[in-house]
Amino acid sequence: MTEASKLDSLIGLARRAGCLAVGTTATEVAVKKGRAYLVILAADLAGGSREALERLCRRYGVPWINYKDRRHLGRVIGREERAVLAVTSKTFAGEMQKVARSQE
Repeated sequence: MTEASKLDSLIGLARRAGCLAVGTTATEVAVKKGRAYLVILAADLAGGSREALERLCRRYGVPWINYKDRRHLGRVIGREERAVLAVTSKTFAGEMQKVARSQE
């Protein structure tokens, strides 16, 4: 199994476990309320939106990763295109970060 497919599997499992905030607004709320342990940004997210979310993550001390594109993220969680996800489980977030680091 490739590292990318491992991350896809973890994202899918987190969705089924109810451990994802999906979309920009839900992600912003999760970060501000201290519920987000990791933010996943689509690589093709618009520059202004990316900057705003990265600034928010820095302000609240939440790590983020850039991953594939919005179409791929949507497909992984069984929805249409999605550009932003927040992982609300510390365990899932930790595992996703390990996998993402091994891809670098």
